[in-house]
Amino acid sequence: MGKVIVEHTGKVVDVQPRLVSVELLRQSACSTCHAKSACMASDQDIKLIQVEPEMGQVYEVGEPVRVQLAQTMGFKAVVFSYLFPLAILMILLLILPPLLQQDLWVGLSCLGGLAVYYMILWLLRDQLKKEFVFTIEKIRS
Repeated sequence: MGKVIVEHTGKVVDVQPRLVSVELLRQSACSTCHAKSACMASDQDIKLIQVEPEMGQVYEVGEPVRVQLAQTMGFKAVVFSYLFPLAILMILLLILPPLLQQDLWVGLSCLGGLAVYYMILWLLRDQLKKEFVFTIEKIRS
């Protein structure tokens, strides 16, 4: 059994020598409903991803493509973006109240702790880019 892959379709919006920008349109289940205009609950979100194509692959603006990521990398992204910050917040909320004794300082310290975490992620972005590798392939019609 091969490795499970998360796939999204999109279209090429920009092509540079070693980088292809792909626009992905995420839609909620409501957005495909025939009554979406009546209930106004539809949700669409456009994401822009930059992918390094394989050697020899040429893409054109407007071309439909499929962007893939190993599912394990998707789980790792969830851990870095949601679970670690939640754990940091919970730990700080348990440790700080007896030390600071004022809710305002506890809240500000928790926000500061999360800011430090996200700053560390930002500083490590080049190493994270090497780990989270997207692949791109043309959609054959």
